[in-house]
Amino acid sequence: MRVSLAFYSVVVFLGFVTLIANSGLQAETTQGLIPTRLRCDYRVAPLGIDSPNPRLDWILSPSDPSVRGVTQSAYQILVASSSDLLAKDQGDLWDSGKVPSDQMNQIAYAGKALASAQEVWWKVRVWDQEGKPSAWSEPTQWTMAS
Repeated sequence: MRVSLAFYSVVVFLGFVTLIANSGLQAETTQGLIPTRLRCDYRVAPLGIDSPNPRLDWILSPSDPSVRGVTQSAYQILVASSSDLLAKDQGDLWDSGKVPSDQMNQIAYAGKALASAQEVWWKVRVWDQEGKPSAWSEPTQWTMAS
């Protein structure tokens, strides 16, 4: 009887340890920010952008709607000439690097010169006030005017 009681005590203890560890991991990923609704010159996936330095913006959504008070402390924008490069986290046109800023709008494209009718792909990630990075946003694109 003592062996089985000790065995069950260990099993219950390990169950609690696992539960606590997993809830901590879940909190780490669910309390972050998600950059959404990416826009270029105030439009979603626009065609015919004629500015050599279009303005980029996004809004933030908490990954857990019950969490309040999470703010952006930095961002990184990647801009690529193809969706394949962007999927590999390669910004061949522009990589802003980590920019310490809470700015989410009117961020001027500052990469390589863009060609007429060029398709441009981009995504963004942000860091919260505790320095934790978000996942990358869903990629989107814009097309330069001809």
